[in-house]
Amino acid sequence: MIIDNLSHFDLHFPGHRIESDDSDWAFNNRHVLYLVRDLFAEAVVAYSLFLPFTVIADNVRELIDKNTRKSFYELRLNSLSAKAFVYSLDGIGKLLFRLCRHMEPAEEIIPLCKKYEIEFGHLRHIRNSAIHIEARGFGEDRHQQHINPTTTFNA
Repeated sequence: MIIDNLSHFDLHFPGHRIESDDSDWAFNNRHVLYLVRDLFAEAVVAYSLFLPFTVIADNVRELIDKNTRKSFYELRLNSLSAKAFVYSLDGIGKLLFRLCRHMEPAEEIIPLCKKYEIEFGHLRHIRNSAIHIEARGFGEDRHQQHINPTTTFNA
């Protein structure tokens, strides 16, 4: 099974808790980091289940032939994996943003949050497009304004 091969992605924490004179601060920071850990695990699982087209087929004809043999539901598995991956990584970004802005984390965390935003901040737009399918289906952005497909998209 694919899941058995994911052990090299295991996260290890140097301790069971964050030491601080402020036990509420320590608990809240630890709680957020555990949520990040869980979302990371979801992203890894989703990624492992995703089959890129190059794995699915060597050429377009083969892809079409294989897809015609799959059920309507089987054809949605990659879409589900991709959405779960994007949602998980976007959720990590949101948690890290709130951690850095509102919870005064250890100073080593702040540059990591900024780096994450640089590397994965664009996922917010992808996630918004996927989650707001009702608006996108009518060619609208989140403010119910018409999307011009020739301009840059701001979700």
